[in-house]
Amino acid sequence: MSPGSWVTIPAMARDTAERFGDRLAVVDGDTRLTWTGVHDEAQTFGAALVASGVEPGDRVALWAPNSADWIVALLGLLQAGAVLVPVNTRFKGVEAADILSRSRARALVTVTDFLGTDYLGMLGGTGTPLPDLQTTVVARGPAPAGAVAWSDFRGRATVATRAALAERSAALSDGYPSDILFTSGTTGSPKGVVMTHGRTLCVATDWVAMTGLVPDDRYLMVNPYFHMFGLKAGILASLAAGATMLPEPTF
Repeated sequence: MSPGSWVTIPAMARDTAERFGDRLAVVDGDTRLTWTGVHDEAQTFGAALVASGVEPGDRVALWAPNSADWIVALLGLLQAGAVLVPVNTRFKGVEAADILSRSRARALVTVTDFLGTDYLGMLGGTGTPLPDLQTTVVARGPAPAGAVAWSDFRGRATVATRAALAERSAALSDGYPSDILFTSGTTGSPKGVVMTHGRTLCVATDWVAMTGLVPDDRYLMVNPYFHMFGLKAGILASLAAGATMLPEPTF
Protein backbone atom coordinates (compact mmCIF):
# COMPACT_ATOMS: atom_id res chain seq x y z
CA MET A 1 0.00 0.00 0.00
CA SER A 2 1.38 3.39 -0.97
CA PRO A 3 1.00 6.37 1.42
CA GLY A 4 -1.36 8.12 -0.98
CA SER A 5 -3.79 5.21 -0.92
CA TRP A 6 -4.57 5.33 2.82
CA VAL A 7 -8.28 5.80 3.50
CA THR A 8 -8.36 5.65 7.31
CA ILE A 9 -5.94 6.16 10.18
CA PRO A 10 -6.02 2.47 11.23
CA ALA A 11 -5.14 1.53 7.64
CA MET A 12 -2.15 3.89 7.80
CA ALA A 13 -1.07 2.50 11.18
CA ARG A 14 -1.33 -1.08 9.94
CA ASP A 15 0.66 -0.27 6.80
CA THR A 16 3.34 1.52 8.83
CA ALA A 17 3.70 -1.54 11.09
CA GLU A 18 4.07 -3.77 8.03
CA ARG A 19 6.62 -1.49 6.35
CA PHE A 20 8.76 -0.58 9.35
CA GLY A 21 8.16 -3.54 11.71
CA ASP A 22 11.13 -3.74 14.06
CA ARG A 23 12.24 -0.13 13.61
CA LEU A 24 11.97 2.00 16.74
CA ALA A 25 8.66 3.86 16.90
CA VAL A 26 8.44 5.33 20.43
CA VAL A 27 10.93 6.12 23.17
CA ASP A 28 9.27 7.20 26.42
CA GLY A 29 11.64 6.92 29.39
CA ASP A 30 12.34 3.21 29.79
CA THR A 31 9.56 2.32 27.34
CA ARG A 32 10.75 1.49 23.85
CA LEU A 33 8.25 0.26 21.26
CA THR A 34 8.81 -0.84 17.69
CA TRP A 35 6.18 -0.16 15.05
CA THR A 36 5.00 -3.75 15.38
CA GLY A 37 4.85 -3.27 19.14
CA VAL A 38 2.81 -0.09 18.85
CA HIS A 39 0.33 -1.81 16.55
CA ASP A 40 0.04 -4.83 18.85
CA GLU A 41 -0.49 -2.66 21.94
CA ALA A 42 -3.10 -0.57 20.10
CA GLN A 43 -4.98 -3.72 19.11
CA THR A 44 -4.99 -4.88 22.72
CA PHE A 45 -6.27 -1.52 23.95
CA GLY A 46 -8.92 -1.35 21.23
CA ALA A 47 -10.10 -4.88 21.99
CA ALA A 48 -10.37 -3.93 25.67
CA LEU A 49 -12.59 -0.99 24.70
CA VAL A 50 -14.83 -3.35 22.72
CA ALA A 51 -15.00 -5.66 25.74
CA SER A 52 -15.97 -2.66 27.88
CA GLY A 53 -18.99 -1.86 25.73
CA VAL A 54 -17.60 0.98 23.63
CA GLU A 55 -19.50 1.02 20.32
CA PRO A 56 -18.59 2.55 16.94
CA GLY A 57 -19.22 6.28 17.08
CA ASP A 58 -18.83 6.48 20.87
CA ARG A 59 -16.51 9.20 22.11
CA VAL A 60 -13.37 8.32 24.08
CA ALA A 61 -11.62 11.17 25.89
CA LEU A 62 -7.88 11.36 26.55
CA TRP A 63 -6.93 13.68 29.42
CA ALA A 64 -3.25 13.01 29.91
CA PRO A 65 0.21 14.37 29.04
CA ASN A 66 2.29 13.17 26.09
CA SER A 67 3.32 9.54 26.54
CA ALA A 68 3.55 6.19 24.80
CA ASP A 69 0.21 5.28 26.40
CA TRP A 70 -1.44 8.28 24.71
CA ILE A 71 -0.26 7.05 21.32
CA VAL A 72 -1.42 3.49 21.98
CA ALA A 73 -4.82 4.63 23.28
CA LEU A 74 -5.34 6.89 20.26
CA LEU A 75 -4.63 4.17 17.71
CA GLY A 76 -6.61 1.59 19.67
CA LEU A 77 -9.77 3.66 20.04
CA LEU A 78 -9.74 4.53 16.34
CA GLN A 79 -9.54 0.85 15.43
CA ALA A 80 -12.61 0.30 17.61
CA GLY A 81 -14.52 2.86 15.55
CA ALA A 82 -14.58 5.30 18.46
CA VAL A 83 -14.02 9.05 18.15
CA LEU A 84 -11.22 10.81 20.01
CA VAL A 85 -11.95 13.75 22.33
CA PRO A 86 -8.64 15.16 23.61
CA VAL A 87 -8.76 17.23 26.80
CA ASN A 88 -6.27 19.99 27.67
CA THR A 89 -3.90 18.88 30.45
CA ARG A 90 -4.10 22.35 32.05
CA PHE A 91 -7.88 22.26 32.36
CA LYS A 92 -9.43 22.38 35.81
CA GLY A 93 -12.11 19.94 36.81
CA VAL A 94 -15.05 22.07 35.76
CA GLU A 95 -13.57 22.70 32.31
CA ALA A 96 -12.89 19.03 31.69
CA ALA A 97 -16.32 18.04 33.02
CA ASP A 98 -17.94 20.40 30.52
CA ILE A 99 -16.11 18.77 27.59
CA LEU A 100 -16.86 15.26 28.80
CA SER A 101 -20.51 16.11 29.34
CA ARG A 102 -21.14 17.84 26.02
CA SER A 103 -19.24 15.21 24.01
CA ARG A 104 -21.09 12.45 25.90
CA ALA A 105 -17.79 10.62 26.31
CA ARG A 106 -18.31 6.92 26.99
CA ALA A 107 -14.74 6.28 28.19
CA LEU A 108 -11.92 8.38 29.65
CA VAL A 109 -8.19 7.67 29.73
CA THR A 110 -6.37 9.84 32.24
CA VAL A 111 -3.64 10.03 34.91
CA THR A 112 -3.72 10.82 38.61
CA ASP A 113 -0.19 12.06 39.22
CA PHE A 114 0.76 14.65 36.58
CA LEU A 115 2.47 17.76 38.02
CA GLY A 116 1.06 16.87 41.41
CA THR A 117 -2.48 16.95 40.03
CA ASP A 118 -5.12 14.25 40.44
CA TYR A 119 -7.39 14.77 37.45
CA LEU A 120 -10.05 12.38 38.72
CA GLY A 121 -10.03 14.10 42.09
CA MET A 122 -10.64 17.44 40.37
CA LEU A 123 -13.34 15.94 38.19
CA GLY A 124 -15.16 14.37 41.11
CA GLY A 125 -14.94 17.61 43.05
CA THR A 126 -17.09 19.41 40.50
CA GLY A 127 -20.18 17.34 41.29
CA THR A 128 -20.99 17.33 37.56
CA PRO A 129 -23.08 14.29 36.58
CA LEU A 130 -21.53 12.31 33.73
CA PRO A 131 -24.12 9.61 33.02
CA ASP A 132 -22.55 8.61 29.69
CA LEU A 133 -19.10 7.96 31.16
CA GLN A 134 -18.99 4.21 31.79
CA THR A 135 -15.26 3.44 31.82
CA THR A 136 -12.33 5.35 33.31
CA VAL A 137 -8.82 4.07 32.67
CA VAL A 138 -5.85 5.38 34.67
CA ALA A 139 -2.75 5.16 32.48
CA ARG A 140 -0.36 6.36 35.17
CA GLY A 141 -0.72 6.88 38.89
CA PRO A 142 -3.00 5.18 41.45
CA ALA A 143 -6.42 4.06 40.18
CA PRO A 144 -9.15 5.07 42.67
CA ALA A 145 -12.39 3.20 43.24
CA GLY A 146 -14.54 3.24 40.13
CA ALA A 147 -11.53 3.42 37.79
CA VAL A 148 -9.35 0.69 36.30
CA ALA A 149 -5.56 0.65 36.02
CA TRP A 150 -4.02 0.52 32.54
CA SER A 151 -2.61 -3.00 32.93
CA ASP A 152 -5.88 -4.37 34.28
CA PHE A 153 -7.83 -2.72 31.48
CA ARG A 154 -5.61 -4.34 28.84
CA GLY A 155 -6.49 -7.68 30.39
CA ARG A 156 -10.09 -7.28 29.22
CA ALA A 157 -9.11 -7.97 25.61
CA THR A 158 -10.16 -11.41 24.35
CA VAL A 159 -9.90 -13.39 21.14
CA ALA A 160 -13.53 -12.50 20.37
CA THR A 161 -13.10 -8.77 20.95
CA ARG A 162 -9.92 -8.74 18.87
CA ALA A 163 -11.88 -10.27 16.00
CA ALA A 164 -14.63 -7.67 16.46
CA LEU A 165 -11.98 -4.95 16.47
CA ALA A 166 -10.63 -6.10 13.12
CA GLU A 167 -14.14 -6.04 11.63
CA ARG A 168 -14.78 -2.52 12.91
CA SER A 169 -11.45 -1.24 11.62
CA ALA A 170 -12.09 -2.70 8.17
CA ALA A 171 -15.56 -1.11 8.03
CA LEU A 172 -14.28 2.46 8.52
CA SER A 173 -14.33 4.96 5.65
CA ASP A 174 -12.59 8.24 4.91
CA GLY A 175 -15.73 10.17 5.85
CA TYR A 176 -16.08 8.52 9.27
CA PRO A 177 -15.45 10.82 12.28
CA SER A 178 -11.98 10.47 13.78
CA ASP A 179 -11.80 13.20 16.41
CA ILE A 180 -13.60 16.12 17.99
CA LEU A 181 -11.26 19.01 18.80
CA PHE A 182 -12.72 21.69 21.05
CA THR A 183 -11.77 25.31 20.44
CA SER A 184 -10.18 27.36 23.21
CA GLY A 185 -13.41 29.13 24.13
CA THR A 186 -11.71 32.54 24.12
CA THR A 187 -14.93 34.30 23.09
CA GLY A 188 -17.39 31.86 24.67
CA SER A 189 -17.81 28.19 25.45
CA PRO A 190 -15.46 25.88 23.50
CA LYS A 191 -16.99 24.51 20.30
CA GLY A 192 -16.48 20.91 19.27
CA VAL A 193 -15.17 20.58 15.71
CA VAL A 194 -15.74 17.14 14.18
CA MET A 195 -13.00 15.90 11.83
CA THR A 196 -12.92 12.78 9.66
CA HIS A 197 -10.31 10.15 8.92
CA GLY A 198 -9.80 11.44 5.39
CA ARG A 199 -9.37 15.07 6.39
CA THR A 200 -7.07 14.17 9.25
CA LEU A 201 -4.87 12.07 6.98
CA CYS A 202 -4.48 15.10 4.71
CA VAL A 203 -3.06 17.11 7.62
CA ALA A 204 -0.61 14.36 8.57
CA THR A 205 0.66 13.65 5.07
CA ASP A 206 0.86 17.35 4.16
CA TRP A 207 3.04 17.95 7.22
CA VAL A 208 5.38 15.17 6.14
CA ALA A 209 5.59 16.63 2.64
CA MET A 210 6.26 20.16 3.93
CA THR A 211 8.89 19.23 6.52
CA GLY A 212 10.58 16.31 4.78
CA LEU A 213 10.07 13.97 7.76
CA VAL A 214 11.66 10.55 7.06
CA PRO A 215 11.98 7.19 8.86
CA ASP A 216 15.48 7.96 10.18
CA ASP A 217 14.28 11.12 11.95
CA ARG A 218 13.77 11.44 15.71
CA TYR A 219 10.80 13.66 16.57
CA LEU A 220 11.02 15.26 20.04
CA MET A 221 7.40 16.02 20.90
CA VAL A 222 6.81 18.81 23.38
CA ASN A 223 3.86 19.98 21.30
CA PRO A 224 0.92 18.61 23.34
CA TYR A 225 -1.00 15.68 21.95
CA PHE A 226 -4.32 17.22 23.02
CA HIS A 227 -3.67 19.98 20.46
CA MET A 228 -3.98 19.54 16.69
CA PHE A 229 -0.25 20.24 16.35
CA GLY A 230 0.85 17.40 18.59
CA LEU A 231 -1.87 15.02 17.43
CA LYS A 232 -1.87 15.44 13.66
CA ALA A 233 1.46 17.09 12.83
CA GLY A 234 3.06 14.99 15.56
CA ILE A 235 1.77 11.47 16.15
CA LEU A 236 0.01 10.95 12.84
CA ALA A 237 2.76 12.61 10.79
CA SER A 238 5.25 10.27 12.42
CA LEU A 239 3.06 7.31 11.51
CA ALA A 240 2.91 8.51 7.92
CA ALA A 241 6.70 8.86 7.73
CA GLY A 242 7.77 6.06 10.05
CA ALA A 243 9.75 8.51 12.20
CA THR A 244 10.61 7.74 15.83
CA MET A 245 8.52 9.60 18.43
CA LEU A 246 9.98 10.92 21.68
CA PRO A 247 7.03 12.25 23.72
CA GLU A 248 7.81 14.87 26.38
CA PRO A 249 5.11 15.63 28.99
CA THR A 250 6.34 19.17 29.74
CA PHE A 251 8.60 21.77 28.15
